[in-house]
Amino acid sequence: MEEMEMVKKMLKEGKITKEEADQLISALEESYGMNRENNNSKKSQKSFAENITENIKKNIKDEEITKNIKKGIEDSIGSGSNIVDEIKNMFGSFFGSGFEFIENFSSDFKSENPIIDINNTNGKIKLKSWDKNEFSLNIKFNISAENKDKAEEIKEDIFNINSSADILQILIDDFKDHRINTDIFLTLPADLLYQGNVENINGKIRVENLNFSSFRLKTKNGKINLVDISIKDGKVESTNGKILFDGWANKLNLSTINGMVTAKLKEKESSKIEIKTTNGTQNISLPENTEYFIDSSIKIGSISLNLADMNFVKEREGLVKKHYILKSSGWSENGINLKSRATNGSINIG
Repeated sequence: MEEMEMVKKMLKEGKITKEEADQLISALEESYGMNRENNNSKKSQKSFAENITENIKKNIKDEEITKNIKKGIEDSIGSGSNIVDEIKNMFGSFFGSGFEFIENFSSDFKSENPIIDINNTNGKIKLKSWDKNEFSLNIKFNISAENKDKAEEIKEDIFNINSSADILQILIDDFKDHRINTDIFLTLPADLLYQGNVENINGKIRVENLNFSSFRLKTKNGKINLVDISIKDGKVESTNGKILFDGWANKLNLSTINGMVTAKLKEKESSKIEIKTTNGTQNISLPENTEYFIDSSIKIGSISLNLADMNFVKEREGLVKKHYILKSSGWSENGINLKSRATNGSINIG
């Protein structure tokens, strides 16, 4: 079934959890069976998508799950077959329409090391740079409610912002009884060094072309893309989502549960990198001609090393666990110090 593949794709990309996928598949399977049994009956007036609607309502009671499934469906569905279009329409009728609001803010920082603090639920976050001296903030809300006035009242309740000379705080509270989607777009001056703290549930984070003295990112059910960035001290965590890091860090910890890590490390000065995955693949690339020290181990899985000038300090290959320690000939604490740990997956370093 095309719909099953769509659910699997949503799960693989971290848009819904395994629990949510199981419940949605259960509803799809029941609906598919009902539709097949009634296919030859003229009395049956229900479409495939209407059957799904009934079973979704019957089987899925959790408000958080329904919000996640809708977001995943919206992100995954294209203009495909009639069945897919029908399912898309079905989800619209099941969850109801939302009211959209847009908030725009702009100001400037007086500090050279301002704080960016963002906490969001159900929506994406994007941070990027520009050449202007001020920041620009755009927030898009989509809120389901009985009417527009009620939706606006909810927006006022959940939305908090604090902006001063040296800090920008954005807090979107969760509201259990209504479906809310909030997308945050923040453009920052390129010449400042930031202290960042960003958390997101049920949505992706993308950060590009920015410099941080410290950076903490955390997601649940969403991927993290960090592109062309510089971090002195960073920690990035994801549950049910993949991480892409493309840049330089002096000290960096990347960890995922049920997701892959792709790290494209750049060399500016010495780096200490730690990567940890559970149920996922690590793809790590080092700059050419860099000096390195690598400590890599895995429980249940494989390790592939494709580097120039490999000098092994330790090689251990067991039935389940593998552990390698190696360094380049010129290693002397300058270069990239990499510690890689994985459970159930693979590690590829080159």
